[in-house]
Parts: sequence; C-alpha cells; structure tokens
Amino acid sequence: MKTYNYFELKFAFKGDLEVLTHYLFSQGASGVEEDLDFFQKPGCPEVELQPHNQRQVKAYFYEKPLLADLSQFVSSYELKEKKSEDWTLEFKKSWPPIELGEGYWVVPSWETSPVESTKTLSIDPGMAFGTGTHETTQIMCQFLLENKKLLDSDKKVLDVGTGSGVLSILAYRLGAGELAATELDEQSQRVAQENFQRNNVPVQFLNSDLSSQTEGYDVVLANILEFVLLDLQPDLLRLCKSDLFVSGILKENLESFKNKFLNPKMNVLQEIKRGEWVGLWIRV
Repeated sequence: MKTYNYFELKFAFKGDLEVLTHYLFSQGASGVEEDLDFFQKPGCPEVELQPHNQRQVKAYFYEKPLLADLSQFVSSYELKEKKSEDWTLEFKKSWPPIELGEGYWVVPSWETSPVESTKTLSIDPGMAFGTGTHETTQIMCQFLLENKKLLDSDKKVLDVGTGSGVLSILAYRLGAGELAATELDEQSQRVAQENFQRNNVPVQFLNSDLSSQTEGYDVVLANILEFVLLDLQPDLLRLCKSDLFVSGILKENLESFKNKFLNPKMNVLQEIKRGEWVGLWIRV
C-alpha cells in the first residue's frame, strides 16, 4: 500500500461553515470534513444527527499550511502530521453501511453488505466527499429515488463535482442511460474512477471546466457548496436541458440563494430539507 504524509487540522467551531470552508480551501486544503455523530434507526432510510453545541471540523492538507488569520474563526486548533494509512484505518472504523431506501445501501468496500441490502453501492471514498452520510448527499439520493422516472435509459445525466461517485452510481442503478461526471480534485477523480469500476458503472469523466463543455444533459446533479453553485450557475443552466438538482445550500441562506440563482423561466418543483441543509429540484 502506497503511503504519504499529510496534515490534519482539527478544531471546534460555531459559526458559518461555508465561510470557514472557503477560507480553508484558500489556504490549500484538499478536503474539509465535519465530524458528525450519525445514527440510523433500524428500517429507517433517514440518517439522523446527534445534536452538539459545536461543530467538530477537520481539514486535510498535503503540505503544512500557514493558516494565516485562522484566529478570526477559532480560538484554538490542533495540527498534526500523519501518514495516509493512519487516516484510512481511523476512517474505516467510523463509517458503517448507510441505508438510502428502496433496498439501496451504501456499503464500504471493506465491509460485507447487510442482509437487508438488496441493492448495494460499494464505495471506497478515500479522501473524497460523498460517502452517503452527509445530509447534502442524503438529499440528493432522496431526489433520485423519488424521481427515478426521470432516469430512463435514453436520458443523459451529468454529475458535477462527483466526489466519491455515489450519485452517479445510484443514478445508473436507477436506470440512467448515459452518465458523465466532473471533479476538480485529482485524488477524488482517482477515487471516483475506482468506485465506478468496482460497481461496473460506465461514466465519462469530463474536463472540470464546465465552460469548455457544449453537450446538453437531461438531468444535472450538483452537490456542492452554494457559493460554487452561484459561480457555476451560467454553465449549469446552459448544459441542463430539463431537470437540475442542487444541494449544499444552508437553510438560513435559502431565500438569498434563490434570488441570486433563479431566473423567471425556472420553476422549483421540490425542496428537501435535512438538518441545516436544503436541496432544490429545478425545472429549467
């Protein structure tokens, strides 16, 4: 197993996670994780979150960060250098199989499928986002399961910022014919490709610069932070021929997001809220 050193930044935080995430990526973070305490009731597809007073946040860096101005967000933090296998072993202990509904389960590649799982999505997330536990990913999975009629074999689907690839894999299992995906982070691209192969899902990787794409898609999925959604809005609308599903919007910013993102020709057909997050199904 190939290993490498990386730096893990860990701290507690009470404020605006979107602003903090933007700052961490500006400092060179390769990934940001909110350490959430999930539990799932037997037979219930919804993953619930144990309430806590503060967010437990981790950020990962390939090089030691300078962390200029971090003190404006937090009073204290912990920065440790680690080996990749340390993170992998720790993560494997904390990630159980997750039920999505209708027999679909996201199951870690190192685990056996639960007896209740009739349709397994085998995922090894590496350091990519999208394991099925985060509320924004749960929102997108619910959209797909409730609207699988949109995923006929003649429909083309684009997954923007695919992360671990879980949404593309689910879309394919639900009937989507042709799938394409984008991912900015090179390591996440590798993780997604491995997961596509593991699940025998044919997905074409596109240049992450959407402005260079010209082909239209019937369904576009974008589970990314709201400020990125706003930046990508012109390209998302240009590439989407019918149904756009977006997630990663904070409840408190929903009306502001709608005012900035929507135009008079667009209709919001469905909103799904989980925890502090909101997703939208938009007919363009």
